[in-house]
Amino acid sequence: MRIEEIALRQEARQMLCEAGLNKEELKELVLKDIDDKVIQAIESKIKGIDFEQMIMDRVDKALTKAVNDIVRKEVEGYFYNRKLNIRATASFEE
Repeated sequence: MRIEEIALRQEARQMLCEAGLNKEELKELVLKDIDDKVIQAIESKIKGIDFEQMIMDRVDKALTKAVNDIVRKEVEGYFYNRKLNIRATASFEE
C-alpha cells in the first residue's frame, strides 16, 4: 500500500470516529440507503404497468399456442408428408 493510500484510510477512519460511526455502521447506512432507492425505483416502474393487460396478453398467447398445437396435431394426420403452415388465433372477446 502506498503512503497516500494509508494516509487516506487514516483520514477516513478519523472522520468516522468524529461522526461516532464505525465501518459496520457506515456499511449498514449505505445498504439501507441503497435498499430505499431500489424500492423507490421499483415502485415508480410498477405504477406505469397495466398488469391486467399484461396478463391478458400472456393468456392470449398461451391460448393461441395451445389451439395451434391441437389443430396441427389433428390436421397433419390427413396430409401425411406435406408440410403445413397452420396459424390459428384465439383470444378473449372484449
